[in-house]
Amino acid sequence: MTINNEELFLLLKKLNRTDQVSLIQNSLHTRSINRRLTSVELNWLKLNCICSSIFKNLDRLKFLDLSSNQISFIEKDFFKGLENLNYLDLGCNKISGLVADAFDYLPNLKSLYLYKNQISELDIGVFDNLTKLEELSLSYNNLNKLPQGLFDNLSNLKSLHLNGNLLCDLPRNIFDNLHNLQELKLENNQILLLPDNILSNQQKLIELNISNNYLLCIPKYAFNNLYDLKNLNLSFNFLKSITSNYFDNLDDLLVLDISNNLIEFLSINSFHDQRNLEHLYLHNNRINWLPKLLFNNLEKLKIIDLHNNDLEKIKKNVFEKVINLQVIRLSNNKLQAIPFDLFYNLKSIKRIDFTKNKISKLPWSIFESSESIKSISINNNPIEEDWIKKFHAYKSIFRKSIEIE
Repeated sequence: MTINNEELFLLLKKLNRTDQVSLIQNSLHTRSINRRLTSVELNWLKLNCICSSIFKNLDRLKFLDLSSNQISFIEKDFFKGLENLNYLDLGCNKISGLVADAFDYLPNLKSLYLYKNQISELDIGVFDNLTKLEELSLSYNNLNKLPQGLFDNLSNLKSLHLNGNLLCDLPRNIFDNLHNLQELKLENNQILLLPDNILSNQQKLIELNISNNYLLCIPKYAFNNLYDLKNLNLSFNFLKSITSNYFDNLDDLLVLDISNNLIEFLSINSFHDQRNLEHLYLHNNRINWLPKLLFNNLEKLKIIDLHNNDLEKIKKNVFEKVINLQVIRLSNNKLQAIPFDLFYNLKSIKRIDFTKNKISKLPWSIFESSESIKSISINNNPIEEDWIKKFHAYKSIFRKSIEIE
């Protein structure tokens, strides 16, 4: 049985705080429903205080949504009597801190959402009794540090959101006991450095996002034990180079985003273990050279984005082994000439973007290299007039699916 906010909203908005609490308490403890109640939704009611006895004896409650209110404090016995609660949403409130025993009465909780509050610090034992917790969101708060041991009892945790805080550094062993973690979100913080081996116990991690931080470099073997990782986002940092050890052992990686950094140098072995990679984002960097064998192991790659770099030349065989490539973006570089056989082996290529380079003409072989090509963009290039005339003259012999934009 469920009680939701629609049933109470019309009455609550006319009452003062004391009468609001009284109405909710009477609604929840009506004799005919309290033993059958499994779900309560009290979101968007502008509640700023709920007394500690309001949920007393609701021992069958599984789902409780208190999000989007104005709650600023969680009393010690706030959740007493909710031993069977699985889901608790306290997001979008005004909570500024949590006492160590705030959740001690919730031993069966699996999902806890504390996003978009004003939490600036956490007591070390605040999550100790939540041994069955699988999802924890602390995103978009004011956290500037995490006490060592904060997550030590959360061995069943699968998803941890710490994004949108003020974190500058992370304790070396902060994630050590999170053996079942599958998703870790650390984006939109102020992290300067990842401690060595901080992710050494996260072999089940699937998604890792550390974008929009202040990372200058990555420890040599930071990701070495992330054998199941599928999605890695390091965009919007200050990385200057990608060495051959950065992504070792990430054999199952599907998406790698290292765009919007300061990368000038890519090692020839930067991506040598990423045989299953499908999307590679390198745009908005300072890359001026692509080693000949850089992409040789990326046979499953479908999209590569290199736009807005400093590329002046591309070697003819650089994409030779990327046989499943469908989209390549090379716009806003400094390319002057395109090798005639650059795309010869790319039988699946559909879209090529050369916009805003210094290209004066394209080799005619590009139009013949693959039947799959749908679009070639060459806007904002100093294309020779003679080439343009010839193109229009012979346009009819090219496949109609090709468009010069």
